[in-house]
Amino acid sequence: AALHKDRKTKLLALLTDKQKEQIAQHKKNTEINAQVKNVAVLERMKLTLGLTEDQVAKIKTGQTSFKSKIKAIRENDSLLPEQKKEEVKNLMTQRKDFVKALLTPDQQSKADSLRKNFKGRWNMNDHNPPVK
Repeated sequence: AALHKDRKTKLLALLTDKQKEQIAQHKKNTEINAQVKNVAVLERMKLTLGLTEDQVAKIKTGQTSFKSKIKAIRENDSLLPEQKKEEVKNLMTQRKDFVKALLTPDQQSKADSLRKNFKGRWNMNDHNPPVK
């Protein structure tokens, strides 16, 4: 972890102020895009699964909680990159279970069906969507 931090510090020292500004702007844009995507995903879930306002509110609260936990992991300098990756992976599994627990059996069945159909159309390991 110390070597990783030292390497990062040395790399940042090599950058110009303009490059540092570009990196900061990129991070800001990435955060904004993630927020927009989260809103869109939640809205799509609401429409396709027929989520109630109570379910939507609980999911939003959960998203905020998981986001802060992930941020804490990423900012934890005592963890190695592999450890961070594993902890984030565990949190993602917990998030999936959290949402699953909020769904009714009918909604869960519909979500499973949609997920299965989606995976059949486009292999998630293939980064290029199918051409129609």
